[in-house]
Amino acid sequence: MSIVACPSCGETYVSSVQTCADCGIPLVEPGDVPPAPYLDPTADEVGYDLEDWEPEQRGELVAELTARSIPHRWEEGELIVRERDADDVEPIIDEIDHPDALEVEEDDDDAAAELLSALYVAADVLASDAANPGAIVELCDAEAEAKDMDAPYGVAIALWDDIVTRTTALAELLDAGADPDDIMLAARALRDLVRPIV
Repeated sequence: MSIVACPSCGETYVSSVQTCADCGIPLVEPGDVPPAPYLDPTADEVGYDLEDWEPEQRGELVAELTARSIPHRWEEGELIVRERDADDVEPIIDEIDHPDALEVEEDDDDAAAELLSALYVAADVLASDAANPGAIVELCDAEAEAKDMDAPYGVAIALWDDIVTRTTALAELLDAGADPDDIMLAARALRDLVRPIV
């Protein structure tokens, strides 16, 4: 009868066994088991309760930790790593535990932050100077961009819809050459709406 081994702890089993009794991960051919990084017993450690993980998830995690030479061990369903490795381990665990989670695009975040900042500055200027040409151009450019953008990360959809609506209304007042008092009033309302999130 052939022998299989645990890719995490190295324990061997007869081939009829499919998962490691200690680590709970799928067993592999002995030649496929890389040397496990040494976990210094004197190092400060942290544990992650992964008791509810499937063997395949644990196996994927072990493969990733081994590939990155991150020392680890299992104590029943708990993964133990050095405290100084925690910042590297947690994202790996999150990615395996939530494979379908969407990553926040930094470029999108930057674009949204710049747009909100532009809206605030333009509205702030127009709140006291309804004919400022630079602020008018900035506001109209931001209005066109805002209409094509979903609510930025961390901004409630209802609040974003209100911002877009007020921005469009202000742009329409500017385009129509409305009374300066009406423009300044609309600009102040928009500025005050955007202020808490910039």
